[in-house]
Amino acid sequence: MRLTAGQLFEQGGRTDAEIARLLGVSAQAVHNWHHAWTAGGSDALRGHGIAGAQCALDDVQRRDLRELLRRGAKDYGFSTDGWTLARVRRVIIERFSVVYDSLS
Repeated sequence: MRLTAGQLFEQGGRTDAEIARLLGVSAQAVHNWHHAWTAGGSDALRGHGIAGAQCALDDVQRRDLRELLRRGAKDYGFSTDGWTLARVRRVIIERFSVVYDSLS
């Protein structure tokens, strides 16, 4: 979306509001993109990768966790089969010795 907006900025002749309607995004988003584009061109509109903290589990641990979750909470030893954030946190701590500050 951002790069398409950049192409439309280059073409000229459209307001931010018109571009927002064309792309189905907010006018504020387009305004922010336009500001970034003006300052740094199309490169300023490129994504910067996935936001958020780095995962503390490696690929093998994530695969093991997915499999464990698929088997269900009862299989792990809980009294019911529903997974909650608290239960997932407990499993991660017990199985992988990794503690996340927050799982919200």
